[in-house]
Amino acid sequence: MKAYIAAGNTPSDMAAPTKVGTYKLIVVDEAGNVSTLADSDTITVEDTTKPSYVAAGTVYFNIIDMTFDEELDGNHADPTAFVVHVGAGTIPVQRVEVEGTQLKIYLVSNIPWATAISIDYTASGSNDLVDPYGNKVSNFAGKPIGNNVE
Repeated sequence: MKAYIAAGNTPSDMAAPTKVGTYKLIVVDEAGNVSTLADSDTITVEDTTKPSYVAAGTVYFNIIDMTFDEELDGNHADPTAFVVHVGAGTIPVQRVEVEGTQLKIYLVSNIPWATAISIDYTASGSNDLVDPYGNKVSNFAGKPIGNNVE
């Protein structure tokens, strides 16, 4: 007997689903007869992977672009969770915007050209960075940001 996982009511060759969703379990015997399992015979795949910081993009005067390995939820971005170190000091974060895998950090003032920059992120418990499935971005500290202001 073979077991198949299908997105609808027809068998597929998918051995195990990799996308988030609910899949109906269909069993097919050696003669090709499809089971008549109840609608409750389903498998649910959930995303439990935390998004990770991948790289910093370009610094545009007072804006820093950061890239994550998966889409972030645009409704969750607390500016107070970030500390931007510029040279020996810090520049306060004015706001944070999320667009897919991109995070834009807007600072209250411009970043001096060729000054060393690093970013810390500490989840505050309110409006933490999450993916669309609620997986929180882990705290990070001292992530270096290239500074060739364009």
